[in-house]
Amino acid sequence: MINISFGTGDKRGCIITLFNVQPLLVTLGSVIWVRGLAQVISGGRKEYFQDPTLQFLGLGRVATLPLQVVITAVIVAIMTFVVSRSVFGRRIAAIGGNRSAARLAGLPIATTAIAAYALCSRLAALAGVFITARVGSSDPTNFGILIELDAIAAAVVGGTALAGGRANVIGTVVGALMLQLVTAAMIMNNISFQYALIAKAAIILFAVYLQRSQRA
Repeated sequence: MINISFGTGDKRGCIITLFNVQPLLVTLGSVIWVRGLAQVISGGRKEYFQDPTLQFLGLGRVATLPLQVVITAVIVAIMTFVVSRSVFGRRIAAIGGNRSAARLAGLPIATTAIAAYALCSRLAALAGVFITARVGSSDPTNFGILIELDAIAAAVVGGTALAGGRANVIGTVVGALMLQLVTAAMIMNNISFQYALIAKAAIILFAVYLQRSQRA
């Protein structure tokens, strides 16, 4: 499944870049066929793991902190630098903000976009490994349902512009935590999960409206 995710990100970047296809549609299409392929490979069965390395990755601690939190913090720090300080990050922002201007400026649009999608797919694969290691099993039928929409929601709430040209790594982390906090608070107060979905949708729509107001 991890190898599939790695290859999918590279192919997705090539399809979007070379054939000028809508990125969101290609992403959602990739989610559907990869999930289907995973179900075919696993036979639709839930697989359990007893691997010590996976168990440590899922439940291990470093200096009293969960290992997954430590790894995530390191990745967030690296990606914050890449997005805000590196040439690669500035190229991504320029291409996302105005592709025509970036092309006239001589930026390598195709290679930068493919590299960005490939990096995204590898981080998504790592998130899948985290989930698998945490619960000690893999279940392509039930794990990760609609998680791609949660990822989009976290980015939007965190200040990343859907129209491109602006990204906020720390804001995305805060957005993800806020959405999970809303869900957890409702569950702890015996409020139906359906209402948590409605609250998430309202937060997303409000964040999109704020972005629209700022552009206007």
